[in-house]
Amino acid sequence: MGIVAAGRGTPGGWNPFVPGDDDGMFGLEEVRMDGTGNVLFVSSRHTFLMDDPALHRAVRCFLTRGTF
Repeated sequence: MGIVAAGRGTPGGWNPFVPGDDDGMFGLEEVRMDGTGNVLFVSSRHTFLMDDPALHRAVRCFLTRGTF
C-alpha cells in the first residue's frame, strides 16, 4: 500500500483551521496509517494534487515497482 500526502511543508500548512501541515483539506497526521512504509509527501494543495507531474511519475513508479 502507498499513501500520498500533500501539504505546504510548513508547520501551519495552507488552512489555518486544520491543525499542523495540510493540503488545504486534510492534515498530514490524518492520512498516516500504522505499518505503511510507502508514504510520499508532495508539496501541493489538495485541489491541484491530481495535476502534479512529480506525483504522476511517483505513482507510475509505485505501480511498476511497489515503492515510491
